[in-house]
Amino acid sequence: ASSVGFEAPEMRTSEALHRQEESRVAPVGVGAAVLLGLSLLLTATLGILSLWTPFLVDQSIFAYGGRTIASGETLYVDYWDIKPPGIFYLFALAGVFFGLDEPGIHTAELLWQLAAGMVLAWIAMLCVRHPVAVALVPLASVGTYYAFATSEHMTQVEALMSLPMALALLSSFKLSQRVGSFLWSFLFGASASVIALLKLPYVLMPLIFVAFVLVRLWRDESLEWKTTWRMAITALAGFLVVWAPIVLHLTMGGAFREFFSVTFLYPRSALHEIPAAPYSRLTDSFLWTLHVHWPFLPLVLLGLLHLRRTRQPFLALGALFYLGFGTLLIVLQRISWWEYHQVLLFAPLGLLAAFGLDWILTVSGSESRKMLLASVLGVLLLGFPTVLLCQRGLAKFQTLQSAARMDFEAPLAVRTDRDSRRVWSKSQFLRDPGSSPGPIYVFGDQRYLWMSGRRQAIAVRGHAWALLPESKWQTVPEELMAANPTYLFLSRYNRRVLKDRAPQLLSFIRTRYRRTLATRNGWWWVNKAVEGQ
Repeated sequence: ASSVGFEAPEMRTSEALHRQEESRVAPVGVGAAVLLGLSLLLTATLGILSLWTPFLVDQSIFAYGGRTIASGETLYVDYWDIKPPGIFYLFALAGVFFGLDEPGIHTAELLWQLAAGMVLAWIAMLCVRHPVAVALVPLASVGTYYAFATSEHMTQVEALMSLPMALALLSSFKLSQRVGSFLWSFLFGASASVIALLKLPYVLMPLIFVAFVLVRLWRDESLEWKTTWRMAITALAGFLVVWAPIVLHLTMGGAFREFFSVTFLYPRSALHEIPAAPYSRLTDSFLWTLHVHWPFLPLVLLGLLHLRRTRQPFLALGALFYLGFGTLLIVLQRISWWEYHQVLLFAPLGLLAAFGLDWILTVSGSESRKMLLASVLGVLLLGFPTVLLCQRGLAKFQTLQSAARMDFEAPLAVRTDRDSRRVWSKSQFLRDPGSSPGPIYVFGDQRYLWMSGRRQAIAVRGHAWALLPESKWQTVPEELMAANPTYLFLSRYNRRVLKDRAPQLLSFIRTRYRRTLATRNGWWWVNKAVEGQ
């Protein structure tokens, strides 16, 4: 039953009688369970082959911030970045349990993504009539992510949204079935809290999920204010269980004002102060999503056309909203429009693909010829993408083999990528015992900072000063000049930024430092006062 137009109003009175039966998952036979297990196994294999994907700029920033937290220092005081704290605390936590390097961080992410795949499979079980369709969900969402994700995409905020967003969708639906449930109310609040800590605007999605639930209950005359308040208080408790420890930790370290500014004020001011990205970047990112998901697109379209035929049209509508509102949030981020934002859509695309496969497998009815045709078509639409994902996995395996045989002294993750090997080589002098000690500062590619193992000279990150809020421009150049770092990297792009916004700092660099090593996109400079000491 549904309250959003899938069924006639006169059918609403019988909805409560069927609610318990509706909330059950589709019966899963041995064959379907085996297929689901194989799907999760292939997804896990693709994830394992991705463990040595090297960090790119963003991941290096997250790792440095995570190391700052893990070492007992305070985010936004000892290391400052424009992103909310969630991603840095996740890196710190992952580093404690698995190691703060590529295999460790990606192992934690793999467990996270497999959990997301299982939650998405649970959602599909509630919606589909043919359990075989459930096996497609992990492959079409998490499996596709691991097959095509590169250093640009992995462990980005949008990729990590899969688990809390799926939990928020599932728990909001369960609340429509089990009104007042303490467990699902608490889980919804905790999921929304994780989303808010990762990227605040995305918390609008779970809030609208639960708004749909409240409208449905109101239309079914099942909404009582006492029960509603109990659910709200329980959800708030779940939210605070995740949110409060982090906010308290930041407050005790004297970082609450910066936390508040970065989380609540900066996103709005950035939209007004920073020019929009080129539209070509947005179109290219959507084209990449179509390229990645093209084997599943026929199923996605079928799923969209037959949402009302699912066992749970209301929950299926939630998946559609997930896709639609997620797309809107991507478009609204006009100052970035990076390709990795599209990973936010992988989970709902996987669900819709499963709904389409389910329709094919169940539409035939009792006619044996149609059943055979539908079964063959279903196997092809499930098997063909699986073969393509296996080919991507084989390519990843061959890359790892080549890197393992390579005569290059660097961690395996660095050896898998030519550009990472270049950055490793150009930062080798910082790791040499004979180099001058002391903190450094990197205007540009933060992999230089991360691979060097050095400490940053000041708190504010050196990447993309063009994105800094105006308040930082008033103090940070003077702070850096006072810090007088031993080594300094200046990219060509950031040299132009400093020429326009902080010419006194550029003059300081040219006076106090000497160019020592050229890279593809900039120069390393050494402090003349400490050179040779």
